[in-house]
This record gives sequence, structure tokens and C-alpha cells, in this order.
Amino acid sequence: MVTNHTKGHGSLGRVVLLTGLLVMLGSTDVLAQRWQWPEKTENLQVLSEDIEPNQLGAIMRGFTRALGVRCEHCHDDTNGNRLSQIDFPADTKETKEIARLMLKMVRRINTEDLAELDEHRPERVEVNCVTCHRGVAIPRMLREILAEVNAEEGNEAAIAKYGELREQYYGGFSYDFGERTLLRLAERLLDQDKPDDAVAFMNLNLEMYPESWQTHVAFGQFYMQKEENEQAIASLEKAYALNPFPWIKQQLEQLKSQ
Repeated sequence: MVTNHTKGHGSLGRVVLLTGLLVMLGSTDVLAQRWQWPEKTENLQVLSEDIEPNQLGAIMRGFTRALGVRCEHCHDDTNGNRLSQIDFPADTKETKEIARLMLKMVRRINTEDLAELDEHRPERVEVNCVTCHRGVAIPRMLREILAEVNAEEGNEAAIAKYGELREQYYGGFSYDFGERTLLRLAERLLDQDKPDDAVAFMNLNLEMYPESWQTHVAFGQFYMQKEENEQAIASLEKAYALNPFPWIKQQLEQLKSQ
């Protein structure tokens, strides 16, 4: 069963998580201050070679926070992962080259693509690492991750993955844990002729959001397609009780007249 962090001790858990995060970030800043960035940089291929050490440090810390990683994600930590042991100039990790490509992409988007739109809007808009990454190294939509796990490992594994990600990231902005995410996934699973898997995720959505009228509507439509009118009526009546939209009432009247 997936824990619903929207109730009970969820608020306290988020406070504890936030406090721990602030402590972690604070300690990272302290360590960075103790360890002096070299006055002369080496092997900078995208950033300016004349960049000031404090500017370079700020940019690098921004990368780690945007992606939810540490320095050794891109830099050679063969000799240890303390700042003084990391070989920052080395090009031994593929992730470092990927980071360079991403920096070039961001620069191109901001200076070329978005620049063309400036005259059409009052505010200057720019993208940066956190725009896409939102605190995770590989930015992917939650439903895409769950659909992949479902396809490769089965639905139990996909539901377990949802619980794992919710436990780790709920309350942040890395993934959308809103009620529509699982509904969109259920729709995809129905299109793939996986009704049992779709129903499992719709039930999970009701576990997370007991007053989700949209989920009850989805169940109603599901049962209508199966020509199980009694169950469809029951689901739509629950939806109408939560949100009395006229079109739900019309659907109910049509079903009851059959």
C-alpha cells in the first residue's frame, strides 16, 4: 500500500525533510567555502576561462541543486569524493560531456530561440537547468516512468515504483503527483488493452484522492464500454455526488433509461 502523505503525519514529514535538506545544503556551502576554488581554471570548454572562482563555485552548486546530484556525478572521484580529492579538470566521465552539451543547448535556446520571442511579450523569459530537471538527474514525466516499469516489469513493480517516488519526492516539484497523472496513465494502459492494470491505477488514485470525481467518471466510462451498466451508474453517481456537473447527470439519465 502506498502511504498517502497528504494526511496524518505527512506535514510533519515534509517539515523534517525540508529541515534535513536545508542542513545538507548548508553543510555543502560550508565545505565549499573551506575548499578554495582554484584561481586558475583548467579545461573549461563552455564556461569562460576568465570566470572568477566564486562565480564558478556558484554555478557548480547551482548544477548540483538543479539535478539533485553531487560533484562526483560529472567529475572524476577515483581518489575519493571529498572536494580536495576530486579531479575536476579530468574528462573521464560521460556525464561531464553531456553537461557541456546541455549548457550549449541552454545557451542556444536563450540567446537564439527565445530571443526571437522577446518582442512579442513584456517579460524576458529564460530557461536554466532546473527548468527541466526539477531536482532529478534525468528529467522524465512520472507517468512515462511508470508506463516503462509496467511494460518491462509488470504492474506490481510499477505501483511499487510510484510509492517509492512518492515517498522520496512528494511535496517537491520533481514529479507531478496530482490526481490526473495516474488517470492519464490508466487511459494509456486501456489503449494498450491492459484493463486490469488500468483499474489498479485508478483504484490507487482513489486511495490517494478519495474525493476524485474524475476517477469515478473514468470508472463509469470504463464500465460503460464493458456494457456493465449497473457498475457504470454506481460510479457516475459517486462522481455526481462529488461534483454535480450537468453532463454527468445527463449520462446517468441515459444509462438508467436503457
